Formats: sequence, C-alpha cells, structure tokens
Amino acid sequence: MIWGLYMIGFLIRKLYNRRLESLPESARKLFNQGKQYLTTGLSDGDDATDGFCTLFQVYQPLRAADESPHGLTSPSKEMSVGILNTPMRRSAPLHHLQTYVQWKAAQDLNNFYSLCLPKRQTIYIQPISTFPDFIHSFRFKSQNLSLSLFETIQAFLQIFFSGLEVLQLPPMPLEEFAGAVRSRVHPVTGTQQLCLNDLYPLLFRFLPPNGLCIMGISWTDIFPEGHNFALGEASVQDRSAVISFGRFETKGFDAKAHCDITEINGPVIWKLIKSSSHELCHLLGLQHCTFFLCAMNESSSMDEAMNQPLFLCPVCLRKLQKACGFDVLERYTLLQKFLSGLAQQFTDEKFKECLAWLDRCVAYLNS
Repeated sequence: MIWGLYMIGFLIRKLYNRRLESLPESARKLFNQGKQYLTTGLSDGDDATDGFCTLFQVYQPLRAADESPHGLTSPSKEMSVGILNTPMRRSAPLHHLQTYVQWKAAQDLNNFYSLCLPKRQTIYIQPISTFPDFIHSFRFKSQNLSLSLFETIQAFLQIFFSGLEVLQLPPMPLEEFAGAVRSRVHPVTGTQQLCLNDLYPLLFRFLPPNGLCIMGISWTDIFPEGHNFALGEASVQDRSAVISFGRFETKGFDAKAHCDITEINGPVIWKLIKSSSHELCHLLGLQHCTFFLCAMNESSSMDEAMNQPLFLCPVCLRKLQKACGFDVLERYTLLQKFLSGLAQQFTDEKFKECLAWLDRCVAYLNS
C-alpha cells in the first residue's frame, strides 16, 4: 500500500516537474507571438487600432551586411514580410479560453490516466462504405509518386501531424451495420444523410489497439442530432471524427443551381484536407481558437470554413507541436513541398495563397 502511494507520488512529480523543453530558436520566435497576444490582446471594448496589429509584424534580413571602406560593417537592413498571424479581438477573459497552459494541464491529466496503457501514436483513416468510380480512379502525381485520393489525404496529414503515424484502413462496409447507423432523407435537399452520433461509437470499434484516434471519410453527407448538416465533427470521448465531401449543404440550398461533385478538383482537395486536419486537431485536445485567424477557428457554414486558414496560429501550433513533437521549421518545409505539388496539378488560388504564406513564414524562421 505504502509502496503504491510512493509510486503514484513519484509519477505525479515526474509529470509536473519536468524540465522545460529545448526548442529551436526559430520555433520560439513563432511561439512568442502567441505569448505577445495573451499579454496585449484587444478586448471587445477596446478600439481597433493598426498599432495592435503591427505588434505582429515580422521582419527578415534584406541582405548581408556590407563592408565599409574602413573595414567596418554596416548594420544589416531588414524588410517586413507582413503579418504572419492576424490577431482577433479577445472575446472572453483568458481563463475562459484554451491557452497552451490550460491545454497542457488537461493533456498531462490524460497522460497520467494512460500511464499503464501502451503508447498510442497512430492516426487511422477509415473510408466509410462505397465511393463513385471517379474517386477510385483519381491520381495525384508528384515527382515519382502516384497517389490515390485517400493516399493524398494520408500524405498531407502525415506532414501536418509530423511525429505521429497516419495509416489507412480498408473501407468499412456500412451495409453490414445498417441497423446501427441512422439515416434520413433531408427535406430540403432530398438527399441521404448519416447520423454522426451513431458513427462515432462504430468507428471506435474499428480503432486498432495502437490507435490514438480514427477519422471516417464518407461520400454520403452527415448530420449531428438536432442539426441539419455538418461538413465534419469530432467526438473526443469516442476518439473518432467523421468528415464528408459536403455535397449538399442545406444552408442556402438551391436545387436548380446546385451541382453534385463529379470530379476531384482543387476545391474538393482543399475541402478534404481542411476539414480532416481541423477535426483531428480536436481529437488531440485543441478547442476552437479565438486568438488569431487560424485553422481552428469556428465556422457556421461550409463557405466560412473553406475561407479560413489552413495553418495553425502560434497558440494552437504550440499545442500541436507538444502533442506530436515535430520540428516546426522542418514541418513547414515539408508542407511547402507537398502543397507545391498540389498547386502544380490544381490551379486553385487557395494553394497559391498557402505557398505565399509558407514562403514568408519559412523566410522569417530562417532569418
């Protein structure tokens, strides 16, 4: 009994008295922007000023120092690379928002409860039921690779969640579980939808023992109980998430003008990587972000979600970096290469905007 209490005390001290991580200077530069916001963020009652936004202006050396005729060097010039992370008004006191410290406290508690369990570091992708032929025939070709649609999503998520492993499972035959998952025909769109609340526990049953979490991908649209439509949602309790292709959003639906998805193009790829990375971040404990314009911002429509950033703000990035253990600069460099391939195959402005942001961010981190 005494020995057991001693071991519990030892483990608690080990969890809470660990030495600070040794982070590269490039990562600290980015994470410090999050700290700066938390100490100077505008509240709803403050006047919006350009001065506040300029606090997040970042710079890089323009060129190496020039030698003077006297053998001295002149100070290197700097140029602005813009605002990498646009701050938002603070909508609530900090103790109501999920800062890194609050997120880490919750994760430490979860880790303590899981001390006796095998370490889980694998994210599983679970295609749900059947998909049209054009989904199976799609190929993303980059360098010497030829990836299917699900392999493309898997490759992106492997970089986004660097440090964890991302694997794909065989399609789940939903027909065998017809009684376990409720479905309906929506009165506005006239199309079938699957109930998310039934899919979560079903996906959890398919999660392998070494799985950290599982994400289902459905061709059929989905809905949560009490709501009309969802592009994607996650259940932390069931360690599962579901995203769909979002074919028939009920908000503002016009049957005459609407066209179903008939090919895999840039907007479809963007929708899938945006929604999948967002929902999986929820399963790693990240809540909706109200600090900066961020991949974890909340949305009330599909259009709003698709126009939000693909990348995390410094506050949310710090949480994900702690959860996955990646090198920030290396991860952004890999994202550059992957998104460059997508931009070559798909002429979509969003990929070009992402690459422009990554160019500025990597230049800043390397400065």
